[in-house]
Amino acid sequence: MPSSNVFKKYSQRSEVLVDNGRTLDVSQSFHSQFAELSNLHTHLTLRSLRPANSRIRVVSHGYGFSLISCPSYFFEMLTWTVVTMTGTIAAAVFLIVSTTQMALRAIEKHKNEEFGKEHPRERYAMIPSIP
Repeated sequence: MPSSNVFKKYSQRSEVLVDNGRTLDVSQSFHSQFAELSNLHTHLTLRSLRPANSRIRVVSHGYGFSLISCPSYFFEMLTWTVVTMTGTIAAAVFLIVSTTQMALRAIEKHKNEEFGKEHPRERYAMIPSIP
């Protein structure tokens, strides 16, 4: 699929997500696409850290991981924050519920003792500056 179709498909999805004729403006659409592409990048980074057919786990590093243990959750939260800016109640409820669930999982993953001293202690669980 050509890259231009990805943005068309995303724009159509964004319009379906909002109700009452409210859609994302250009700035909101840009920020939402930035967050989604950043989320994709973190997933690809995590996938590349584990060798094929292996259960070996290593400390994550790269884009988003310098400050946060779970940047994919952070970028997902940013996406839904932008969608919530359309003013729909459904998006706001989804943002609250999903962010709460992701924050709990991020704290659990952040406190994982599996890596011991290898895990950078200066990282935050999900949101920079909020331990």
